[in-house]
Amino acid sequence: MSSDPGFDSYLKSEYDHIAEAHFRTIDTITAFFRHYLLIMSIPISLIAAFFAVAQSNDFSFEILGKYTPIVVVIFIIISVAGFGVLLYLISLRMDAILYARTVNAIRKHFYDNVPNYVMDLDLKTRKRVLPQTASQPSYLEWRYFGPVVCVIATVNSFYLFVATVLIADLNWQTVRVWTPPICLVFLGLHFVAYWLYAANREHAYLKSYILGVDICGVLNEHRPRFCEVLKKTVGKVVDPEAITVVPVHEHPMLGITREDEKRVFNEPEYWIEMSPTNSSVDRLRSIKNAFKIKVILFTHRPWPNTADMGRDEKDKILNGWEKAAEDYYQNGLKEGKLSKVRLFRTPLRWLRMKSGVAPIEQITRTWLEYHKYEYDKLIIEKGSDDISDPQGHFKNRFYISRQKKIKFFVEDIVEKAEKLAHICEVVFLFDHPYNRSPGRKLPTNIVRVKSWDDIYKAIRRLS
Repeated sequence: MSSDPGFDSYLKSEYDHIAEAHFRTIDTITAFFRHYLLIMSIPISLIAAFFAVAQSNDFSFEILGKYTPIVVVIFIIISVAGFGVLLYLISLRMDAILYARTVNAIRKHFYDNVPNYVMDLDLKTRKRVLPQTASQPSYLEWRYFGPVVCVIATVNSFYLFVATVLIADLNWQTVRVWTPPICLVFLGLHFVAYWLYAANREHAYLKSYILGVDICGVLNEHRPRFCEVLKKTVGKVVDPEAITVVPVHEHPMLGITREDEKRVFNEPEYWIEMSPTNSSVDRLRSIKNAFKIKVILFTHRPWPNTADMGRDEKDKILNGWEKAAEDYYQNGLKEGKLSKVRLFRTPLRWLRMKSGVAPIEQITRTWLEYHKYEYDKLIIEKGSDDISDPQGHFKNRFYISRQKKIKFFVEDIVEKAEKLAHICEVVFLFDHPYNRSPGRKLPTNIVRVKSWDDIYKAIRRLS
């Protein structure tokens, strides 16, 4: 089995640094635990010294009773701060396990690349004492880290117990009623927190089972539809395969102006009568259900664009869009293609549609439901759809992909795919003439696909 020497050198350096970070983290945990025990023993030592110096127990309790509120506050702060220290130690331990898993995965790479004639499987197994699987060790370590949790939980709960006793002012009837449940709940909270942290690291941290999907050019056949509407509204004839640049008005040979584009996209029928991409409905449903992946759809549709229009023309276009959206929706209901509840997921969203949602969103949602697409959320992008800088805070696919930790994304614009490749684990670039750039080196996590069948097979392999 061959391996790239440069990559091997990188992995070895990575191995050394991560292994060093692993041991540093273990040392930090040990130091924090030692300091925690030392700090927690100080109040007990002070109380013991106080009683030793006092002349009598009555005097001691008299003085102690005078400062009971202060002691109660201090003990509660100590118990809460101790809980915070435990959460920090748990996070450190989880990081140490993450480093150990990474080291194991790198170890596997090197053992896999040793030829069998140098070291057969039996010899590899005997020489390799440490594991080589990235799923070990477990994040939940009751036998190893459980005693640490137990000690901290006991000490924190003891201070809370003393505080509740002092609050009760030695009224033992009240103490018997409230102190045990409060302290037991607080004690159990330590173990629950540890379990939740471990579960989050195992199933959610640095992981996401979300598929982001662009609509235009991925779920619909927008090039043939553009050429149809262009011929109808402008009278220009263009072959869909000749569209090798997007936006189309930037193509130097097609003779299509920005105004031509605007006229096409300002036609509501362009969006309503768009055909779905072959097999996208069935394959998207299969991906969502078979792999338990959440599907978020994205589209940037700032239409109709009525800038630089007179008042009468603007009103005419807007009224036409509203009528087209309502007719499309009502016809879908009559044909049995739509359901009020299914279309907007909840009655509230249906009411939003009836009271001011933009016609393009109404049309988009209706189109998706009309063609039986299954998805979890639709994002109508706001602001610029090209800026990936998180400082911009645009509600676009880049910001939301970073926020939601989207794992897979299906895109058709190569520039956007390149930006998403720095955010998502895998970006599928849906093949079109306008995103074929011979000689352009794409990031290795961009996978060019020709159909939704290719996407389904790739996700099946990667899941």
